[in-house]
Amino acid sequence: MDCRRIRSGGKRTMPESKTSPRRISAVEKATQALGMRMAGNTYEEIAHSLGYKGASGALYAVEKALDRVPAPEVGKFRKLNLGRLNKIIQVWWPLMLDEDASVADRSVATDKVRGAVHDIRQLYRLDVPAPREPILGSTPDNPLHVSASQGEIDWDAVPWELADRFLAINDELVALQPGSGGLLLDGGSSP
Repeated sequence: MDCRRIRSGGKRTMPESKTSPRRISAVEKATQALGMRMAGNTYEEIAHSLGYKGASGALYAVEKALDRVPAPEVGKFRKLNLGRLNKIIQVWWPLMLDEDASVADRSVATDKVRGAVHDIRQLYRLDVPAPREPILGSTPDNPLHVSASQGEIDWDAVPWELADRFLAINDELVALQPGSGGLLLDGGSSP
């Protein structure tokens, strides 16, 4: 198998090494971005300071850096940011609910609280869909198909033609060896 890549110009090249100067520089830059974020800089400030095209590039770099950080350090980062976000909510929540405040002030407060809540949800990955569990009795074309349990047949997942052939073979075995019980040892489930 040829593991070389083809560039758009048609040249074949080897994949870039994980220790290439460009990759090492990117990791160092992402680590700096994470440090700046932990120091309280916004993603816009990080992008401007480190040369990312925009805030989304800085956000991506921080997330990639977090993927490489040991779990206890990620926990510290989350705790630090959760404290900051809670402060934002504590400051802006009363103004958001203050009926005597101007509409503009309440609007700004609502925006700040929504932003903080959004960041909390992102920080703890609350908006990531939960993994789907396999469903017993699902159809074989379902990628999450599993049989009922080892040694049992999930009759709901077996096509009728195959189930009929299986039962015919089972009947022949019982006829040849009457005391065996055939393939359905427990006389269990059938289609």
